[in-house]
Amino acid sequence: MRTQKYTFAGLFSDRELEQFIVPEIQRDYVWETSDVADLLGYIREGYDGGEADVPYLGFIYAYGDRDFVYKYFLIDGQQRLTTIFLMLIAGYVHAGKKIPEYLFDRGQLKLDYKVRQSTHDFLSALVKHCLQGTLAPDFSIVDQVWYHDEYKNDRSIRQMISNFTFIRNWLNEINDVPSFIRFIEERLELSYFDIPDGRQGEDLYIYMNSRGRHLEPNETLKARYLARVDDKKYWGAKWELWQDLFWKFRLHRPDADEGFNDFLKMSQLIEMAHQGLASDVISGYARGATDQTLLPEQLPEKVEDLQKLFEAYQWLIKSTIVKEFFKKHEKEENYLLLTPPADRAQIFYFRLLPIIVFLAETGCRVETVVMRFIRFFYNLSRKRGSIGKDIGAQLVVAIRLMQEYSRTESDVFDVCNLIAYQKRRTTLIDDEEVRKLSLYKQPPVGLTRLELESLFWAVEDHKVFEGQIGFFLWQYSDAETGAYEHDLFLATWAMFQKLFQEESEGLIVMALLHYGNTWVRESPFYYVNYNCADWNGMVQTERGVYLMQLLEDLALNGWKNLDNIITKKSGQYLKARGYITVAAIKEETDFYKQVKLLAVLDYFSENEMFPEGYYHIANDGRYNCKSYGDKPFFTNSVVIHNIKRYIDSGLNGRVIHDLSGLLKSETKVQLLIDEILAAGRKRR
Repeated sequence: MRTQKYTFAGLFSDRELEQFIVPEIQRDYVWETSDVADLLGYIREGYDGGEADVPYLGFIYAYGDRDFVYKYFLIDGQQRLTTIFLMLIAGYVHAGKKIPEYLFDRGQLKLDYKVRQSTHDFLSALVKHCLQGTLAPDFSIVDQVWYHDEYKNDRSIRQMISNFTFIRNWLNEINDVPSFIRFIEERLELSYFDIPDGRQGEDLYIYMNSRGRHLEPNETLKARYLARVDDKKYWGAKWELWQDLFWKFRLHRPDADEGFNDFLKMSQLIEMAHQGLASDVISGYARGATDQTLLPEQLPEKVEDLQKLFEAYQWLIKSTIVKEFFKKHEKEENYLLLTPPADRAQIFYFRLLPIIVFLAETGCRVETVVMRFIRFFYNLSRKRGSIGKDIGAQLVVAIRLMQEYSRTESDVFDVCNLIAYQKRRTTLIDDEEVRKLSLYKQPPVGLTRLELESLFWAVEDHKVFEGQIGFFLWQYSDAETGAYEHDLFLATWAMFQKLFQEESEGLIVMALLHYGNTWVRESPFYYVNYNCADWNGMVQTERGVYLMQLLEDLALNGWKNLDNIITKKSGQYLKARGYITVAAIKEETDFYKQVKLLAVLDYFSENEMFPEGYYHIANDGRYNCKSYGDKPFFTNSVVIHNIKRYIDSGLNGRVIHDLSGLLKSETKVQLLIDEILAAGRKRR
């Protein structure tokens, strides 16, 4: 038969075709009713849509044999062809029409099963029975005299019975069944590829494109791989299994092609790293910045190596524990099946490709072991300050790390062993990761690895830390001596959670003013603009020491709550600095101290300075109080803006303006100062 595109009836009526045979090497007919429903629904969309929506069934691969002239042995397409075959048999019976010869000619099935004799016998008996005319509504295959008990053990037969029954019921939804049958026969298109005819991938690509059909990359690559192997039947069946997986897990996609092509892109990225291509080349391909053509020379040379990658990917997307992990962290249990948007592609690949390499190279399928590696790379991907700044290069480093690790380690696989691979990878495996892995590998006396992992993972997952827990780890762990203070870690971590769950962030900002300047400078930089509640920026820098002091005061040093701290420290601050009169306060020239003084006065009076969501302090030297018509409060008149994002906002958002009701009366301010110093003032 010629390699070309056919209608369904055209393929089965071809004068060079006597039979399509499903050979012994092939697997069973395994499609579930859900798969059948998907395919029939897809065809019906085309039927309802008219000329613009001609359904395409994809590629069918087969080979001929000199000893069996005009018989072609399927190596890909069994599930689809069998389903359409059953559909047409049921459709003709439903319509009360004779089954045409192109489906059953002179007692011979045009689609025959040689997987087992029982499968052939059953399908032949079913079609012969249907030739007798219409079936009663309550017709049951298992009640027929030609049905044998041994058929119960044949999986293909069980699925044929289930799907034939489903199709009969489904046809009741079609108003004009004869018209629907003609649509399938005359409009449903598929492409037949004859394996032994010598065509290579490039020839087939040109051939199909010349007829208006753009060949999918996975189809071209299949032809290439099958042309290079001796056992085409075996690998053709394997490839069909792969296609079925992407059909079943296609999600929102219309067919299996997009998922299959995406997997092949992942395989190409892995092979590019293995071949030693430059990081910028690999990164450009990953993020979609360069030509996205799948190149055979940059894919695994052997189909056996591609199979290892496929089996690794298949295990990941089927694993319940992996689904649950990404559902928790990415709010999407099918995260690994989604084609990532361009701006996140490299993060997606960073999280996934090293794991595929590990699974493919080691064959490890122990869930606890694999999940620790998944956790490791996922956590690294959240580190904006290191990994995130150079994700393209680090993606390549991560792939090559797992290639080296998987080919070096043997028998026992443990993420902790990555410590030995830190050299030249200090961004990927930094000191913090080494310290955590060291503690996991040799937990302190009285602790288990699971206890430490549970604690550290919980901290990593908190939105403030984004995977980096050095804030706690270096406070209570010493890499040189190995000392680790677990109880103190637990106490301050518990206080941290309580603080950020029960208190407003504005109150935390206020309390921190009494420990030190925790503000983080933000853009735009043409004026002074600070974020007072950039917690992640704070805990990843030396400014985090002030937050740690606050936590330890609350958790370890007996301070009752934030209000208690702010009240006592406010009085101490005013007294120690000599801010006991309005005149003394107004002479302050330092911007930070001016903000702190206004915050103290505001805390015990107006409560306007840190309303929910407004934790920015800005000082724009282009403006002053007089330009707004306000009387300056400080002798050195500085306009202090308290806004979420500073834009020229006029009167809105300026602390001086918000506190004008208090500040315009020096008598009120002095009374407030006196009460704070006497610790007799309560927060409003």
